[in-house]
Amino acid sequence: GDMMQNSTYSPDFKIVNMKSQKNIKKKNSVPISNNIEQCTALFACKYSIQQELSIWSFSQLSEQKISQITVALIMNPQEEMNQQIVNHTRQYLLRTYPKQAKSDHSNYNFLQTMVSGCQFSAMNYYTQDLYLLAYLQY
Repeated sequence: GDMMQNSTYSPDFKIVNMKSQKNIKKKNSVPISNNIEQCTALFACKYSIQQELSIWSFSQLSEQKISQITVALIMNPQEEMNQQIVNHTRQYLLRTYPKQAKSDHSNYNFLQTMVSGCQFSAMNYYTQDLYLLAYLQY
């Protein structure tokens, strides 16, 4: 019915919200705005961080993007643009994943993702390094 009108059905029983995007105010001094706009839903549907999502959908960010967001958040935590990711993760799920082009398949510092409120951190389990050990102990 109405739910399917503004959404796209995906094969894994997930519905990804496709309502119209709102514009995000961009600030030249903070590169974070570009990263927030490019958050992607689970099935590669682009959305704005200000868009309302359904509770069962979640977004994902790469290791590089979450690192940029975290640095900006730590450097200037009161900046409205930097707080958007924190506010987003209070209401919706966020997953990070390691860079695919790594030749050594090393893991990233998952503790950085927690600063922004990220709930899921994908790790390379076949690479036994310090970050994986810390992740498994957490």
